[in-house]
Amino acid sequence: MEIFSRDRKLTPIVEDVVDQHAESLSRGQDTTDKIAAQYNESFPALDGLLKVAQRLQNTLVPVEPEEEFVTDLQSRLEKIQTRRIRSANRLASWRGRAGQSSRSWGAIVSVIAVIALAAQVLGSILMVVMIFMGNKRRRRTAASA
Repeated sequence: MEIFSRDRKLTPIVEDVVDQHAESLSRGQDTTDKIAAQYNESFPALDGLLKVAQRLQNTLVPVEPEEEFVTDLQSRLEKIQTRRIRSANRLASWRGRAGQSSRSWGAIVSVIAVIALAAQVLGSILMVVMIFMGNKRRRRTAASA
């Protein structure tokens, strides 16, 4: 049997076997030969896959970063965070000022609109007064003639 299905994924049985093998390797137990012998007839290619996993486990060594690296990284991250906070504060401040500015402009436009409305009303009143005065003059002129 093949270890890969048609969609190029491990078959469920092989996937379980590989998971068991990985768990045993992570616990420090090397069961490579035992598992390979158990499934060799059904999955001959499995032996090579398990040996690769075994070599990887033996080669990988945990790494501890040096204290200087950790300190430097922490310092850089703190600087980046400080810059982000400053930028956020500046943006919030700018938005606040922009909001105040737009409110001020809104007030100015409102005052101008009220003045323009008052001027139109005054102009209309003057126009009506002029019309009445013009009519009175015509009546007087007509009455005197």
